[in-house]
Amino acid sequence: MDAKQAQWRQIGLALRHWRRRAGLTQAQLGDRLGYHHSQISKLENGSREPLVDVLRRADRLLGTGGELARMTTSLRLGQWVGGAGVLAANENAPASSVGAVSPADWPAKLPHRGYACPVHGYSGCALPAPADAADLQRVVFGADRDLPDVDAIHLLAAWYVALTGQCESGSPSAQRGVAEHVARRAAGWAARADERTAQVLLRTAAEYAHLAGRLRILAGQTGTGMAWLDQALRWAEVSGSRTVKVSVLCDMGLVARLEHDVDAASAYADALFGVSGGGRWPSVMAEVNRALGHGQRGDLAQCRHHIERARATIARFDLRDRVEAPWLTGDEGRMRIESALSSALRTVAAITGDTSTARQAIVSTQDAIEHLPTRMRPTYLQFTVRLADSYACAGQLDAALATVDPIIPEIPSAPLITVRREFQDFHARLTRRWGGHRRVRDLDERLRT
Repeated sequence: MDAKQAQWRQIGLALRHWRRRAGLTQAQLGDRLGYHHSQISKLENGSREPLVDVLRRADRLLGTGGELARMTTSLRLGQWVGGAGVLAANENAPASSVGAVSPADWPAKLPHRGYACPVHGYSGCALPAPADAADLQRVVFGADRDLPDVDAIHLLAAWYVALTGQCESGSPSAQRGVAEHVARRAAGWAARADERTAQVLLRTAAEYAHLAGRLRILAGQTGTGMAWLDQALRWAEVSGSRTVKVSVLCDMGLVARLEHDVDAASAYADALFGVSGGGRWPSVMAEVNRALGHGQRGDLAQCRHHIERARATIARFDLRDRVEAPWLTGDEGRMRIESALSSALRTVAAITGDTSTARQAIVSTQDAIEHLPTRMRPTYLQFTVRLADSYACAGQLDAALATVDPIIPEIPSAPLITVRREFQDFHARLTRRWGGHRRVRDLDERLRT
């Protein structure tokens, strides 16, 4: 038994002690935690790696005072901080430049669009005004060996929000290297901090690692992107950030769907249910991802079933859900649900050749476009291509070409891989069905020039 497994065993023995003290069998504890009794047995005998979320719930259920989660956090801090291979490169890596951020993207306070302060959570806190490049350069690449203070963490939080806003508006690649450096550096800081501060810093590391992974994926570098997402998931587990875990698993599912790996996409959807903890908005994301997975299998009935479950869950949102996931409410929330439905419908139509389903995809995609925020230009391009593809699946060539014609000049340089992949599938469908048509040949000529 190696040192790591020995620590697992110690945690397992503590779990067994508290379970027996509460008078519960393994099966009874498993039922209350949502796990099969065999998984509880593996945790107790040290043959399964303990998960912080599971043990936090066990702490509450068994009245341990947080002992199990503390043991697991201490284990993982030692295991993962600075232990991410090439992703956890020396924090003194060659400095890069911090580019300018538009004041329009800079938040005045947190929470902002569901993003909570790493220090103060959802209680609310003011942020510094848009910093000049020198301030960010000092925090991100400075030689100061002291741990960042609250003001510095606020600065990194505000910048993270601004960068994610830039991703949505169409300039996602400019700060990729800096995001990766911040993730590494925050993990390095965490290695020297006390446990509470380490969790704050690891949450920051997880957020920036997630951003780094997303930027790699959107640039078409899915292998490196998935490596960053995997690291983000690990750091999020240690820091207890369910929000990051849900977001990362959604992006992992996206990659699986881009690569037409249906089984992997389904597995990520199942994992989303596992981390949701019964929360409403994470459950919505799990339902949406499960619907998309059924769409890739051509199962329209199951796709609609999970979309309706997502809608019903949104209808039950309380104040906490609306604070944590405002992007699932109002027009933007409707856009996201209709987007998932339209994607699944179009995919089912492409698989089955059912023109009725294709016409439903047209309506749903039009609805998604209607409720799309104007700042999300890359997503508008993606939806427009999907609408054209839905027309193609319905056999309406003229409508398909008329829909895509205005955005053709933007496709080659579109900043999102999802735009380019959707267009590739659309163009392949046109070529297979109408390759000899004059208007399709004209489109090919425009793409070549």
